[in-house]
Amino acid sequence: MNKHRFDRLQTELVALDDLLKIVPEEAVIDRISLEERRSRIEQKLEHDPPPPRWPSAARITFNGLPVASNQGINATFGGDAMRFFGKLITSLAASQGTTLGERGVIPNQENYQIVITGTSLGSFSFDIEEVSDQQSSYLEAPSPVEEAIKKAKEIMRSSTLEPEALAEAIEETDNRALNDLRGFMGVLAEHEAICSLSSDGDTFGFDSVSQVQTALSNLSQDNVIEEEIDIRGRFQGYLPKGRRTEFVDSSTREVISALVDRALSGAERINRVLDQDASIRARTRRVGSSNPRYTILHFEIE
Repeated sequence: MNKHRFDRLQTELVALDDLLKIVPEEAVIDRISLEERRSRIEQKLEHDPPPPRWPSAARITFNGLPVASNQGINATFGGDAMRFFGKLITSLAASQGTTLGERGVIPNQENYQIVITGTSLGSFSFDIEEVSDQQSSYLEAPSPVEEAIKKAKEIMRSSTLEPEALAEAIEETDNRALNDLRGFMGVLAEHEAICSLSSDGDTFGFDSVSQVQTALSNLSQDNVIEEEIDIRGRFQGYLPKGRRTEFVDSSTREVISALVDRALSGAERINRVLDQDASIRARTRRVGSSNPRYTILHFEIE
């Protein structure tokens, strides 16, 4: 049983209880019918109880040229859009535990899948949720898929804002996930479509095709600039939980706030070598005119 079905049954139980309070005792047939219906619902809930944690769920809604509101959605567009969206969620979820290569098979990708559980007409919507088998491995919310859906929504929203907001949103996002997002938004732009994404009571949606095109340009490889640089200086501190450190550049005296790459082992040593000369290799990422964001890939103590 999915959450939508469970919620409907619970709502119906409440409605039946309210009816039983107002139907007079002498209306025997009516009361029997209501009580039988209530008993059947209770049996369904007892036979199929809710899981310890519901699978993460969301709704993605499309509108624009590919959508015939009273009929459906263009199959080519719908298939391409959902293919890239599924890849985006998988790569965002998988990258929470490891650094992904831009090509090749994603490690344990079977643990980060979504399924379509329903559709609705009007502006055309797909109801999606994480595969039920995988959600049982994450009894405490949020799961990687839930975080990935939230992150996808955050990046799409930030892609319509100033460069600093987008730079912050994609600071830890792997290039593989960015490429999947570009693919998804490219399908929207090509077919003159817009979309909205809803989860956990929060919705972001593009207002127009021109906004999609602007967001896609903001996310383009020409606008998101990366390079690797070497810097000499000294560490000032390291917070393991957030994987964030401060490093003073010896040539400029600038204090650099940087993330430590997930793939870098031995980062716990940083707090034992504070104020010692060190060299780091860092990846910088700029979005348009934004300030650079630093990720430390390697360090050595001199």
